[in-house]
Amino acid sequence: MQWKAFKQAILMIATALIALFMIISSGIGFAQAATPRTETPNPACGGAQGLNGDLLETCANKWTDGLTAAWSGYVGYAPTPQVVQYGPIGGPQTTVNVYCNGPSYAVFIPLTPGEYVGSVTLVSGVGQGVQHVNFDFIVGPQNQHAAPPVSCVAPPPYQGRVNKPVVGMASTPTGGGYWLAGTDGSVQSFGDAKFFGDLSTNTLNAPIVSLASSFDGKGYWLLGQDGGVFSFGDAGFYGSTGGIRLNKPVEAMASTPDGKGYWFVASDGGIFAFGDARFFGSMGGSPLNKPVVGMTPTTTGNGYWLVASDGGIFAFGDARFFGSMGGSPLNKPVVGMTTNPVTGGYWLVASDGGIFAFNTPFYGSTGNLTLVQPIVGMTSKFDGKGYWFVASDGGIFAFGDAGFYGSGV
Repeated sequence: MQWKAFKQAILMIATALIALFMIISSGIGFAQAATPRTETPNPACGGAQGLNGDLLETCANKWTDGLTAAWSGYVGYAPTPQVVQYGPIGGPQTTVNVYCNGPSYAVFIPLTPGEYVGSVTLVSGVGQGVQHVNFDFIVGPQNQHAAPPVSCVAPPPYQGRVNKPVVGMASTPTGGGYWLAGTDGSVQSFGDAKFFGDLSTNTLNAPIVSLASSFDGKGYWLLGQDGGVFSFGDAGFYGSTGGIRLNKPVEAMASTPDGKGYWFVASDGGIFAFGDARFFGSMGGSPLNKPVVGMTPTTTGNGYWLVASDGGIFAFGDARFFGSMGGSPLNKPVVGMTTNPVTGGYWLVASDGGIFAFNTPFYGSTGNLTLVQPIVGMTSKFDGKGYWFVASDGGIFAFGDAGFYGSGV
């Protein structure tokens, strides 16, 4: 009886362990061992248990024309590549990065005759290897071919994903794309704009309020409401007010023409200059009818304009005053501005998408439309023949020769 009870106890433990293994494995992706491709019929391969229940096949001495590496059951594949390494025994290893746009996929690698060793790895979306399986096999004559391989289609480069509400946008130097930024520091790129990172997984001391791009389009800055500056790509860090007590929160930022400095402006009109950005004056300490909500520099970098929510304009340095909406009744408050690099004039945009053009052409607006969400910012194209503005839900409105490359909606 004792022996029977002992066997039953062993059986129950084994059953429990198998159930536990199935529960753990159910949420884990599997990287199948890179399996040599064989002619039909496929000779049986010797098997050995791999990590997480994978079957590691060592199909040595079989006529093959290459190998197939396969992954299944894993959803965290983008934008991190999966990895296959292979090479002759005692020789250098070749690394193949596999980008695929589905949780189950395979890649075929044709090989010349010889014996190969290598490995296939499952890589998580945060770049951590989850599984690593080795293989060893022989490639035979190339006159035998298996069925057509299952191939992976490389997805487009990762462009990020902006979360709502959106607070700003910036365009590339070519005018062929733009970035959007969310209040949580998330960034999404469109067109020829490249994604260089964001703060969507970080805990911020203050919400993001503005976005500016470097002169060559290979980087950008995010600005926090406390004056904290976050640099990505080739955008350099030249200082911030993140650790300083401010009289008023900052509202917007702009970069110098060479990208080696930047300004930002607070709602009281105070200006903060860093790097090679020069200080040309501010409204800090002066009484304002309405708070400052935006700024834009001149093409020389030797001046800038500030705009208040009532459309009032304040010009400093070589920035010329061409007019404003200060003192005029507005349907909605002004939320931003941008310059025309060709004429030297500027546009103002209101939260209803109304556009006010000074020494620059008018290309259209949404002032007579009912918007789902208010406009929060705008940017212009390099040739001065078009502009975009963005709503808080990520909606993009393009006018003139400014192209539409997608939205964050």
